[in-house]
Amino acid sequence: MTDKNTEKGTLYFFCGKMAAGKSTLARQISNQTSSVLISEDEMLGKLYSGEISDVSSYVRCSTNLKAAIRPILVSLLQNGTSIVFDFPANTINQRKWMKEVIDESNALYEFHYLDCSNELCKAQLSERVSKEPERRGTDTPEMFDAISQYFEPPVSDEGFELTIIKRE
Repeated sequence: MTDKNTEKGTLYFFCGKMAAGKSTLARQISNQTSSVLISEDEMLGKLYSGEISDVSSYVRCSTNLKAAIRPILVSLLQNGTSIVFDFPANTINQRKWMKEVIDESNALYEFHYLDCSNELCKAQLSERVSKEPERRGTDTPEMFDAISQYFEPPVSDEGFELTIIKRE
C-alpha cells in the first residue's frame, strides 16, 4: 500500500476570458487524469442562485466561496489528491491566491492559459446560452464586456510555468 502523505497532488487551473473554453478544458483534463473537478460556476449557482447580477456581486460571492473552500483544497492536495480547479485565474490577485494554495499545500500544478479573441469568446458565449438557457441572466455580451475589462493576461514575473492555448 502506498502512503498517500508522501505523494503530491496536482492543482490544474485556468486563465482565459469569459467563454474562452476553460470549463470544457477542465472537464477534459479531469476525465484524462481522474482528478476531482471543482467548478466555480456550479458551486456559485447552487449557493448563490439568482444573487449574481453584476461584477461586484460575482466578486463578493466568489470571494466567500474561495475562503470556505481553501482549507479543503489545501488538505486534499497535501494528501495527494489532484484537483482540476475550474475557477478563473484571470487577474493577478486570483493567480496570487492560486499560488498561495499551491505553496501552502506544497502541490504540483499545471496552469493553462486560453488566449482567445473577444469575437470567439462572444460567439461561444452565445452558443452556451442557447444550450444552457438558465445562464441567460449572467452570460450576456454586456457581462462579458464588464468582466473582460478586469482581465489580466499572465506575465512571466508572476512565477508560473504555463501552457498557452491560442485560439482565434
